[in-house]
Amino acid sequence: FTSYCVSFTTGYLIIKHIMRILPYLVLLVFLSCSKENINGSVDCTDSDCGILNDYNIIADRSNNEVEINIGIYKYIDAGVKVCKPDAADIYMSTDNINFQKVDRLFSAESSLVIPNLDNDKTYYFQVVSLHCELDSIVSDPIMIKPGPINIPNATDNFLGASYDKFDISDDRSKIIFRNASDNWYSADYGPVSNKNKFIQKSFNATWMPDNTHVAYINIVRQDNYLYSESIRLYNVATQKESILYTIENIGEYGMSGIDASIDGNSIFFYSRKENGEPDGKYYSNIWKLDSSTQNMTRLTDFYPIDFDMRGFVEDPKNPNNFYVVGGAYEPYSNLRKHDIYYWNIDEQSLTPVLLDNFEDKIEGISPDGEKLLLESYRSGRHEYWVYNTVNEEIIQATDRQHYGDGGHFISNAKWIDDNTFLVYMNLEGNRRFAEFRVE
Repeated sequence: FTSYCVSFTTGYLIIKHIMRILPYLVLLVFLSCSKENINGSVDCTDSDCGILNDYNIIADRSNNEVEINIGIYKYIDAGVKVCKPDAADIYMSTDNINFQKVDRLFSAESSLVIPNLDNDKTYYFQVVSLHCELDSIVSDPIMIKPGPINIPNATDNFLGASYDKFDISDDRSKIIFRNASDNWYSADYGPVSNKNKFIQKSFNATWMPDNTHVAYINIVRQDNYLYSESIRLYNVATQKESILYTIENIGEYGMSGIDASIDGNSIFFYSRKENGEPDGKYYSNIWKLDSSTQNMTRLTDFYPIDFDMRGFVEDPKNPNNFYVVGGAYEPYSNLRKHDIYYWNIDEQSLTPVLLDNFEDKIEGISPDGEKLLLESYRSGRHEYWVYNTVNEEIIQATDRQHYGDGGHFISNAKWIDDNTFLVYMNLEGNRRFAEFRVE
C-alpha cells in the first residue's frame, strides 16, 4: 500500500496539476505576445478605477452551433471602486490546450452564436476580460458538445412546494423527500399522494432495497449546534422506527452521505471519525454498518495518500467497491477537489477515472453500473452530465435554458432505470418530477 501511495502522489498528482494550469499558461503566453490596445474602439474606464472585475462565460448548445453568453459575475462589496471590463475576447479550443480567438464582444454585447460546429464533438471556451491598458483576466474554461436539445418527459407528479432532496424506491411506488427545515416525508408515487412526515431532523436518508424501510442519520441539537446522533431504520408500512447504531459521545464525529448497499445488508456513509491526525488534517472515509450485527467497519483510509473525499457511490458490478469524488488535500481551497476515482477495496487502491478542470458531484450510478450521473457546471450553467464508464465518454444530459421561464432544478437527481433519471424541477410553470432519457 505504501508503494502505491508513493506512485500515486508522485505521478497523478503532479500530472493533473500540470494539466490544470496548462490551458492558462498557453493562453497567457499568447496574450503577452500579442497585447492589443483597445483604446479608441470603446470608451475606456479610468485607469485608476479600483478592483478589476471580470466576465463569467456560459455556453448553450443546439444542432451544429453554440451560443456563448458573458456577464460580469464577481461580487464586490458595496462602496468599493470597481473597474468593469471594457471588452471581452472569446477563445475556442478542441483539446483544452490550444485556444484560438473567435471574436470580440464589447461591453454593450452579451452573446455570440458560433455556427458550423460538429455535433457530439467537444469544444472548450474561455473569455478574456479586457480593461484597456490594464491587466487582462482569463476565465476558467468551459466545455460544450453541440447537438439536439434534451427535452424531459413532464410527469403528473407534483409536490407543490420546494423540496431540495428526494429518493425513490426501487419499485418506483414510493418516494421520500426533504424540505428546507430538514423534515422528511414519505408518499406514494404516481401520482404523489398520502404524504406523511416521519423524520423531524435529518440531512440524509435513503431507501433500502426492500422498498419498505428507510435508513437515515438522526440529528440532534446540543449547545446550539447540530450533531449526528444515530443511524435509524424507519418502516414506511408500519410507521415504526428502530435504532441501528448510536454515537456514544455526541459531537465525536459527523456522518454524511448515507446509502444502502446493493444487497441491502449494510448501510454506507462517510465520516471523519478517528481522523485527528498530528498534522491537523482531517479526511473523510467510507464506513459500513452491518444492519444485522450493528458492527461498524471503516472501508477506506485516505490519510496516507493525502486524499480529500467529497462523495461516493457503490459499484453495482463489484459490491463494496466505490466511485469517489475528491482530490489532493488542500486546506481552504476547492482546487481539484472534484475529480472522479475508483476505490478497490481488496487492493486498497485509488485509480483515476475522470480528471479534468471541472467541478463534478456524483449524483448516482445507473443500475447496470455503466453510467455515472454528475451534477456539473462544465458549460458554465448548472446541468446534469452522464459519464459512461465503459466507453469513457461524457455527454450533457440537460438543457436548462430551454425548459421555459424559471426552468431550473430544485432537487437532486436519481436513476430510475439504466437510461432514465428523475429530477424534481420547475418545468412549464409547475414544480414537478421530470424524466430525462439518456441513450
